[in-house]
Amino acid sequence: MSSDISLLHSLNGEWLKLPFAAMRDVGPAAQTLGGILAITSTETFSAASRIAERSRLPLPTVRRHLSTLAQRGWLDNLGRGHTRQGASRRTCTHRLSCRTKESLDPFGGICELFRELS
Repeated sequence: MSSDISLLHSLNGEWLKLPFAAMRDVGPAAQTLGGILAITSTETFSAASRIAERSRLPLPTVRRHLSTLAQRGWLDNLGRGHTRQGASRRTCTHRLSCRTKESLDPFGGICELFRELS
């Protein structure tokens, strides 16, 4: 991926959904979270290179951001899961945390309600 992204490319490209609360808490790492949100609404075992491509960021930056997002509670890093056949996956599984889902929910508190019901 090119390190230069023109204004025209950005305008023609896909907009990233950046939760305001994440921007306040983790700053630039919210862009990586936006790239993950462009890939999934629950969890993904996509390679960091695919997340970097969707986030429009360099791969080393995305790796640092993934660590920050997991430490701050915006992502749950489930490690390398297993395929249906039982083999280890080549990539880690990242699940959107309840905190992330709540920040996207315009009504808020839905995750708390589900926790109470289960």
